Amino acid sequence: MYLAELKIWNFRKYGDASMEGEPVILVNFKPGVNLLVGENDCGKTTIIDAVKHLLGTQSYDYTRIEEDDFYISNSGIRTKHLKIEGIFKSLTDEEAGNFLEWISFDEKGNTELIVRLGAKVNNHQIITNVTAGVEGLDTRFEARDLLRVTYLKPLRDAESELSSGYKSRLAQILRNHPLFAKEDNEHTLEKYIRIANSRIKGYFDKETLEKEEIFEITEGEQGAKLITQFLDDTLSAFMGISFNENNYKSFLDITRNDLSSILRKLSLNIDENKIGLGSLNQLFIAMELLLFEIETNFNLALIEEIEAHLHPQAQLRLIKYLQDKGENANEQYIITTHSITLASKVQLDNIILCRNNLAFSMGPQYTELSSGDYQFIERFLDATKANLFFAKGVIFVEGDAENILLPILAEIIKKPLHKYGVSLVNVGNTAFIRYSRIFRRKDESCPLDFPVSIINDLDVKPLICNQNNSSCDDYKYLTIPEAAINELEKKYVGLMLGCLRENKFLSLDKARRAVLRYNQIDDFKDFRGFQTEFDRTVTLNQSITVVKELVEREKRGKYETDTIKLYLNEWTMEYDIALSGLKYYIHCAIQISKKVKSDEDIINSLNLEKELEAAKKEIEEYAISKSDEETAYWIYEDLYKNRASKAVTAQYFGKLIKMHEETVKPILETDQHIKYLIDSIKHVCREGDFSE
Repeated sequence: MYLAELKIWNFRKYGDASMEGEPVILVNFKPGVNLLVGENDCGKTTIIDAVKHLLGTQSYDYTRIEEDDFYISNSGIRTKHLKIEGIFKSLTDEEAGNFLEWISFDEKGNTELIVRLGAKVNNHQIITNVTAGVEGLDTRFEARDLLRVTYLKPLRDAESELSSGYKSRLAQILRNHPLFAKEDNEHTLEKYIRIANSRIKGYFDKETLEKEEIFEITEGEQGAKLITQFLDDTLSAFMGISFNENNYKSFLDITRNDLSSILRKLSLNIDENKIGLGSLNQLFIAMELLLFEIETNFNLALIEEIEAHLHPQAQLRLIKYLQDKGENANEQYIITTHSITLASKVQLDNIILCRNNLAFSMGPQYTELSSGDYQFIERFLDATKANLFFAKGVIFVEGDAENILLPILAEIIKKPLHKYGVSLVNVGNTAFIRYSRIFRRKDESCPLDFPVSIINDLDVKPLICNQNNSSCDDYKYLTIPEAAINELEKKYVGLMLGCLRENKFLSLDKARRAVLRYNQIDDFKDFRGFQTEFDRTVTLNQSITVVKELVEREKRGKYETDTIKLYLNEWTMEYDIALSGLKYYIHCAIQISKKVKSDEDIINSLNLEKELEAAKKEIEEYAISKSDEETAYWIYEDLYKNRASKAVTAQYFGKLIKMHEETVKPILETDQHIKYLIDSIKHVCREGDFSE
């Protein structure tokens, strides 16, 4: 049994809904670990508190709906009603029996339990009601205690929670353990304390002690009767004859000799010496999870900011333990975190992204990620890439150079990425499609409104690269003549070839796959001989313009949605910069990179202004009789032929344009060759989305 869905109407920020209509937010949970991630104030704590209000806590924390819990609109009007609903699924026969009078059935005929909390404000008084069952037929839910959750608050005072006291959390947990179930017979701890109390009383009743080898007490050792005698004499003076009439006599003991009092005197430690907050926090979590060993049916833990006081390696061990436990036991964890370490290591389908008052589960039934995508991302999603779960927008790049340069460009155009809450994710390859599918939902009616920019190389070499190769394969594409299409359609009845008319293809394989998709078939086995005959009908053409159009169209079709935008260059980022008004800076940076590659010690003696002047002079001399494309290729050639490092080039290029920010800024705002970089920044840096 597990909490499968949580629905909220007009509770705090999740408001402006009719009680009879659809909920403002629907959160889908899974068994085991559920990790709520997202930026601050995205609703993670509200989800946790909604579950707490609905089910109550094992520690019987004081929780009640307050007036501030009712949604207030932008116009200042507060709603009068709120509702929280939880749906439990996968009930065992025993669990269904426990809730028999409230059980209902889902559309597949499986048993489910729907628990509902309703609250309303009437003359500043708040009336709440917890019911269960199908709405309209629901009745007062009297079995709520069976669903109480374990709750760990974010700012945990682990030392206090582990200590003895009247409100000892340790005592509460131990009292629920079968070992401490109170029976008629004296409990073992009560026997121990009775003996200990007797010994202590004897110590305070005697002036001298008798020899006891077991306690290493020597004959005649002083007792503490003078203390109790002083107290008795003083009290007798205070109370007069009533002291003796009531047979009063002062005594000292450890605690009252009943099990509850004894448990409240216990404290939990792992070392005789004082230990740090991190270790205390882990001990406290272990103590709370003891409840899960006691209860074998429904177990749900709500843990806020699980990373509190824990270093990254401890976080990883803890989340792995919880994942393993959740997979092998009847346990469920709903956890909030701001830790990119945890977000990078938990399984992707355990993540729930909170954004724009909605919650997006990352399970395969909700995203467009394939099983291969999940395996790939879980293999390569490191802490740096996991930043995307806590951002307001994401820019995906495919290399170190873009990763270094984009933040600098954003700073110069006054759209610093950190201010807008934008994460820059270097996928290190061209696997954009896998990462972008994280933000693509199967349910198109509930899109993830999350701006994503993908910066990608067009990867079509300019003519200048192939000027000595007139029949270069880089610019070839295929067409199928209209007459050939007509003949094939007549011969292979039932095979539709409309997708081939007036279309161009980058390869024979792409043309074949277009036919398969158009006919919604997997192969041509029912059209024997078609593939061979089709392959003979294609016409080979050559045009760099057409090839660039086809490549761009294919890439945009693969990546783009309403919120995911692809930004393409002419060939590579460095080549495009070499075409732009920033060519002096990129040429200087490339030449410095070449020098550093041959002699790293030169870094300490570099004079960037002199290097820039030399670079300008070289370009002016070279470009006298050259086209812009020829000059750009000449600048870029050292990178193209691996004589310089792209990362080092980007590093020095960034330094140079920062040094000349006032000169560079107008170029960034107007130059068409680097417009795609600036547009990618503007797409994710939405006005009003500051993260200050």
